Amino acid sequence: MCCSYFLRGDIAQGGIVARCYSEEITTRSIVARNDDEEMIFKKELLLVDMLLVALAKRKQRGSFIARCYDEEASNEAALLLVTMTRRLITRRTVCWECLKMSESEEVVEVQGAEKYTLVDCITDPALDWVAPEPRGIASALTPKDPKLHTIVEQRRANEPKHWSTRLPGEAERVCSSFDGHDFAMYEFVFKEMGLRLPFSPFAASVLKALQVAPSQLHPNSWSFIIGFEHLCVYKGVRPSLPLFFRIFKIQRKPTKEVGRAPRQNWVSLKHHEDVKLFKMFVDSIKDFKERYYVVRPESPSARESLLDFEEDRDEQGVARKDASGQVIIRAVPKFPLSWSYTHFQKEPKEYTTGDADLSPEDKAAFESLKAFVDGFTPGVWTTRKGVTIRDEHGEPRASPRYINTRTLLKCRNAGEVKLCLGIVSFSF
Repeated sequence: MCCSYFLRGDIAQGGIVARCYSEEITTRSIVARNDDEEMIFKKELLLVDMLLVALAKRKQRGSFIARCYDEEASNEAALLLVTMTRRLITRRTVCWECLKMSESEEVVEVQGAEKYTLVDCITDPALDWVAPEPRGIASALTPKDPKLHTIVEQRRANEPKHWSTRLPGEAERVCSSFDGHDFAMYEFVFKEMGLRLPFSPFAASVLKALQVAPSQLHPNSWSFIIGFEHLCVYKGVRPSLPLFFRIFKIQRKPTKEVGRAPRQNWVSLKHHEDVKLFKMFVDSIKDFKERYYVVRPESPSARESLLDFEEDRDEQGVARKDASGQVIIRAVPKFPLSWSYTHFQKEPKEYTTGDADLSPEDKAAFESLKAFVDGFTPGVWTTRKGVTIRDEHGEPRASPRYINTRTLLKCRNAGEVKLCLGIVSFSF
């Protein structure tokens, strides 16, 4: 099928004008669905460049033109998913889903806000520091669960399976240690946030720096890691640990009990007070604590992605050698695969980065990312009828906007990220 020209016209008077030109698309199969909710072009990857132009004339105020041009197609001619969600807009209020930024302060979920049946099957004294919920909440997943999501990797057709999942045993909990290189992980992170294995080098470095297992991080923290990588790629900056921990800090919510030391729950990431880039993925993730499974690397490449290789050294730090005199190399996990107390041996502030600790490159990157989000047009408060809410001085009330993490994480390739963040950065 050849689709040489496709035009989507006016959606609503005073609303959005969206035109999409697709020139000489000659793949075997193209699906173009034209309705008020979305346009989809299928086949694997098309890189997209977004050009957004404000209409300056008063009679056209509140509208904009979005033109989407196909720049390049991969040799395999692949997938472009462009979702344009229509919303009614009034005056300067921006309506696209990816422009609906946060208008409230960041909220970190309070541990224990939901009620679960706790059955503590943990007998390992090395896990006495773990709070009641992580050690007592059994996985609620079952093989017949119609909502069960087990896709944890991105595979091509006919490609062998590198990762598998299994349901935890009756006495296994999210904080348990598992055989081999298995580790627990929450279904939500794969299903809703789109995480795919293997872990990116940057994500692995965050886990290593914090000395936490993948399931030891609160799911909202995973959204910050993934979103941060997307933003860095879009802005052309290197995602480094000092830069990341200049933006985010550690938050802990230990469980306090009478007659014993506080026990530790999940580790969360939160923006520093002087910078905010992302809206929280969701204020409260319902039921994530009981929807987890065990992930297993099935191929050599999958196992190696979890490992570092280093010289085996004795107590004095001298490298051990084999009978032939060769230094012995051993494989060690890049980061903890099961819950680790090592993280809590440092105070939260010890994981953060100050301005004085940033390299010139990271300082420039920090200012670039901060300026990008600070440049978003504030969201004007309106009533349901579209009437602008004003303060005591008669000025319109407005709130700063941030990157909509939930929308950003729906992107599945660089083209979609570029499209999403390109729209977000547009100023009216």
